[in-house]
Amino acid sequence: MADWIFLDHHTRTRPSDELTLQFAKEAKSHWLMGPTKKAKEEICEILGFPSGNIRLKANRFESHIHLLFYHYIESIRQTGRTHILTLENEQESILSGIKHLEKFEVQGKILPVNDKGQLTGAALQEAVRARSSLLSLSFAHPKTGVIQPIHDLIRICRENDIQVHLDISAAIGKLYFQLSDFDVDFITLDGALLGMPFPMGVILSKHSLWQTQEASYAQYSNLAVALKTNFEKIETYSMETARLRDLLEKRLKALGAKIPYYGVERLPNVAVCRFEGIHSEQIIHELKKEGIFADSVDPFSVSFVLSDEEEAKEIDRLAEVLPSILEKLQKKRPSFTEEDAKAKNMRLCPGTVGKKEEGREFTLALLIDEEDGIIADAQFHAFGPPSLHDALDAACSELLRKNYMQARRMTADLIEKKMSLAPENADLNLIIDAIDAATECCMDIPIEDIYVAPPDMGTGERTVYPGWETLNSAQKKAVIAEVIERDIRPYVELDAGGVDIVKVEDNRITIAYSGNCTSCFSATGATLDAIGNILRHKIFPDLMVIADTNLLQN
Repeated sequence: MADWIFLDHHTRTRPSDELTLQFAKEAKSHWLMGPTKKAKEEICEILGFPSGNIRLKANRFESHIHLLFYHYIESIRQTGRTHILTLENEQESILSGIKHLEKFEVQGKILPVNDKGQLTGAALQEAVRARSSLLSLSFAHPKTGVIQPIHDLIRICRENDIQVHLDISAAIGKLYFQLSDFDVDFITLDGALLGMPFPMGVILSKHSLWQTQEASYAQYSNLAVALKTNFEKIETYSMETARLRDLLEKRLKALGAKIPYYGVERLPNVAVCRFEGIHSEQIIHELKKEGIFADSVDPFSVSFVLSDEEEAKEIDRLAEVLPSILEKLQKKRPSFTEEDAKAKNMRLCPGTVGKKEEGREFTLALLIDEEDGIIADAQFHAFGPPSLHDALDAACSELLRKNYMQARRMTADLIEKKMSLAPENADLNLIIDAIDAATECCMDIPIEDIYVAPPDMGTGERTVYPGWETLNSAQKKAVIAEVIERDIRPYVELDAGGVDIVKVEDNRITIAYSGNCTSCFSATGATLDAIGNILRHKIFPDLMVIADTNLLQN
C-alpha cells in the first residue's frame, strides 16, 4: 500500500513545520507575557475586521457552542426573539449547538438549500419571522466548497434586525476577502485548518465578549502568522490546486460519477461526487483500507478536499483503486425467488424497512421451512453505511437454524456480538424491525413447543477473572451474574426462557430456570453444559454448574 493520502483537508490538516517552530520559539521567549494586544491588532488587520474583540477556544466545536450560548444570554434572553436560523447542510458543530439550546426554548429553524447547495435570498426572506434573532452559517461549505450568496443574505438580515454569525474556516487561503466587506456580528474560524500545531477555535465579535482566561501571546502570534501564510497561498489554490481538482473530477466522471456542484461558485480545492446506488460511507470505508481518506457530505455524496500539498500522483492513486472498489460495491447479491422457495418446500418471507433518502433502506429475506418454521437461509439487499451491512451479515448468520419465534425474540445485543465493526443503534433497531416484518408472514407455520437443543451460545476468548479465588460468595455471585447477563441470558431468552443464580458455594454454582426452560429436555443436558462451558471459559476453569431441579417440570 502506498503512503497515506489525505483528501479530507477539512478533517485532517498537517501541522506546518514553520508554524510549529514559530510557536515553540515564541512560547519559550514569552512564556510569562508578551505583546498580546499587538498580536490581536495584527490578526484584525490581516482579516480586515474592525474590532479587536477576539477570544481563543480549544477547538472549532467549542467556539461555536460558546458563541451560540453567548447569543442566547446576551440577546435572546433580553429580547425574547428565540429563533436561530441555519442551513440544513450546515456544519455539525453549528447544528448540534443550536440543538443544545432547544432545551432553553430556543427554536432552531433549519433552512433548505437549492440544488446548487446555496441558501437563496428568497428562502431566507420566507423563513424570517418577528422572533428571528440570528443567522448562523459558513461562508463556504467545508465539504461541498459551495460559496453562499453572502452579501444578499446579510442585506436581508440587516433589513430585519437579525444578527449574523459567519464561519470563514474553509475559505481562508482559498478566496481573497476582507471582513470589512461583510456587515456581520460574529466571525469564527478553525485554527487547526491553517496548519497550526494545535486545535484552536477563534471568535471575533463586534460586540463585547465575556471575559475568560486569556490565551498566551504565543497562541495569538501563531494565529497571526498562520493567517498571513494561508492568505499567501491563494494563488496556489486558485491555479495548481484547482487544476488537480479538475483532474480529479475528470477521472471521477470517467468512472461514472455525477459531479453535483459542477459550475457552481465554489472553493478551488473541493470536489464532490455521487455513484448511483452506493452509500457514500461504503466508498469512504473501502478507500480507507487503501490508505486514502475522504469524507461524506450525505448518504449519496463523497467529498474530496485537497490541500496545497496535494500532487498529481495522489489523484492517480485514487483513480487506480476506485474501479475495483466500485465493482465490489456494485456487485449484486443473489436473490431468493418464490420459485426457489417452493422447489425447496420453503416459504419466502421478506421484510423491507427504512427510507433511502434518509440514508438507510434494506430488504431482509428469510427462507423458512414450511414443516417446522426453521429459518434455512437469510439474505439481504441494502443501501446504507458499512455498519448496516456488517450488522445485517451478523443478523443473517445468527438467524440460521432458528425458528421464527426465536428470531422474533432476537435482541440487538445478540447481533452486536457477531459484528466486526462498531455498531450503530439505528442499524440494530432497523434490523429488529425487519425481522418482525419478515416473520409476520409465517406465523401460521406450526413449531415445536419444546426444543431439544439450545441456541449456539459460543464461548469467545478464554479468560480467568483476576483474583477469583480470593473473592467472597457475594462478590463471586456478582461476577457470575454479569457474565450470565451479557453472554447467556440473551440466548436463553430466544426460547422464551430465563436463568438466575440461586447460590454460589466456593466454585459450585446453582442456577434456576424459568419460562420455557423449565419444560425443556436440554435444561439438564445440552443447555446446562453450554452455560457451564461459558462460565468456565469466561471466569474460572474449575467452576461446576448444577440446576435446581425443584423448578423443572416433569
